[in-house]
Amino acid sequence: MVLIKKVEFLKTLNKKRQMKNLLILLFLILSTTGTVFSQVPPAMTTPGAAPLAKSGKIKGKIIDADTKSPMEYANVAIYNKQDAKLITGAIANESGVFEIGELPFGNYYVEANFIGFEKTTVNDVKIIPNSSSVDMGTIELAVSRQNIGTVDVVAERNRVEYKIDKKVINVTNDINAAGGSAVTVLENTPSVEVDIDGNVSLRGSSSFTVLIDGRPSVLSGSDALRQIPSSAIQNIEIITNPSVKYDPDGMAGIINVVMKKNVLSGVNGIINVNLGTGKKYGTDMMLNYKTKKYNLFFGANWNDNTDEGSMKSTRETYLNDTTTFLNMEGKRNQSRGGQQLKGGFDYFLTDKTSVTVSGEVGKYNFDGEGGGNMHEYRLPGTFNLYTIQENNSSRNGDYVSGKASFLTKFDETGMHKLEGAFDYQNRNGISYENIGEYNSDANYLARKGTLSEIKTNEDDNSNDYRMKIDYTRPLENSGKFEAGVQSRMERETEIFSFSNFGVNDPKFTSDMDFKEDIHSVYSTYSGNVKAIQYMLGLRGEYTNRSIAHSKVTEAYTLDRFDVFPSAHFSYELVDKSQFMTSYSRRINRPGGRELDPFPNYMNQYTIRIGNPDLKPEYTDSYEFSYMRKFGNS
Repeated sequence: MVLIKKVEFLKTLNKKRQMKNLLILLFLILSTTGTVFSQVPPAMTTPGAAPLAKSGKIKGKIIDADTKSPMEYANVAIYNKQDAKLITGAIANESGVFEIGELPFGNYYVEANFIGFEKTTVNDVKIIPNSSSVDMGTIELAVSRQNIGTVDVVAERNRVEYKIDKKVINVTNDINAAGGSAVTVLENTPSVEVDIDGNVSLRGSSSFTVLIDGRPSVLSGSDALRQIPSSAIQNIEIITNPSVKYDPDGMAGIINVVMKKNVLSGVNGIINVNLGTGKKYGTDMMLNYKTKKYNLFFGANWNDNTDEGSMKSTRETYLNDTTTFLNMEGKRNQSRGGQQLKGGFDYFLTDKTSVTVSGEVGKYNFDGEGGGNMHEYRLPGTFNLYTIQENNSSRNGDYVSGKASFLTKFDETGMHKLEGAFDYQNRNGISYENIGEYNSDANYLARKGTLSEIKTNEDDNSNDYRMKIDYTRPLENSGKFEAGVQSRMERETEIFSFSNFGVNDPKFTSDMDFKEDIHSVYSTYSGNVKAIQYMLGLRGEYTNRSIAHSKVTEAYTLDRFDVFPSAHFSYELVDKSQFMTSYSRRINRPGGRELDPFPNYMNQYTIRIGNPDLKPEYTDSYEFSYMRKFGNS
């Protein structure tokens, strides 16, 4: 994010004021010479009692004096009050919170500062045996308003930031992503690959989970990322080895899209319009009204993107000593679009308790037009077939989701808190595909009869429910304890129909009801030992799965309990180098299509059959990385 502050300095200085300040400075220097006494008297101890602590800590929270929003990356410096020597320092986290431990007993003063803001100094901060933990509460920083000429001070956040358990992509710093979608943002991101069709893979796998503000998306994978305009995104978190606080689904990890949020009071909003070559159009808007007690928000977006291209494929099938070759060359055009309305409100019951209710409705569509010339032959043998194929497909539907959540803070920093949420999502989708195949001559100039006229149709309806409660408590020496419980329930119905030349074929017609309940509990502990940061966690999940099919009398079931540990370590050197290593256990749960035991017709060369006894797939993921910063990067 680029922050531009105009800082103006007042040049006029009063000579009398200079002389007065000089005399005061000389007096202070003279008064501090001589014998220096200890600032803290020796602590008295009782025989047999546990020894008293010899150090303490200082903590607090830094906010913008105007907007009252937390100031991430604000600087905090601790100085010895006696000789003004810098003792140590820290940087505020995303909540504006800082905590500095292992400070010797003594008298200090604390300075909080940020580029473009006035420095705030807190004097006479004492750490003594009976008061070794000092909570400074909330420190407000005001924008600098001194006047002389004009100087532009620019503070720029890196496009990619590395944290102990994730990479953070700051979207507002990526000019190449303007007018695009979340997929566009990810095109030049470490660990992420995007192919020519806009399909995203994380660490070489398409098995990843998409979250929006920490919530599972109604759509999945690349489909979800294509629907989110980049102009509405604050940042994207790439979590390749998530901690146990997150669901363990997704073999490659998690992509969490953090949307922009309003921090200004009153009425404000933004509208974006984008046009692109190749029939790409889109617009989005956000409107907010915020007061001290509540915040109302409303948003909408629309997008329509078309990609036109060609395709060429070769397939070889081996059976005994015979090889069948299938070559195809033709066109492949795709269009994707969607519309969405969303809205809700935040209500601040007290300074430390708030309630949020939000919802969204939308539509999506993915259409394809393809086909081309096909040549099938066998070697050894005389079989030789030339055909022309036409293929039109569509996948569209609508969705609705709602969320109600609460947040209660138990201290001024906001680090000690309890939060809970209930989510509901519903999706109705219809997919159809028409495939026509015709005999042809070797030059593909004339049609000599129809081989097939296939029509397939799939109706899909799903309902997802999720309830969770999370508790966070800060501990001594920058430690943090987190724990939570969650229940999620999925209900899905799929109906698949197939016809050829207008006649229904019961062999490829079926319907299925899918049910899955997952109940979980987790806990993490994080802290640091000098320059080493660590985060340890453990998660347990119980899964109950049932599949009922119209062609069988007994449902397929699965009951199992799984354990998912995680560990993250980071070691920072004084030369701006950092070592990071992590471990997590992930799971890939098969979905309805992978479990459907009856054949689904894709085309005359491909028939899909699932396995209802398919067990989940597990991955033990290990990562090690080294990072070194050069200059001011």
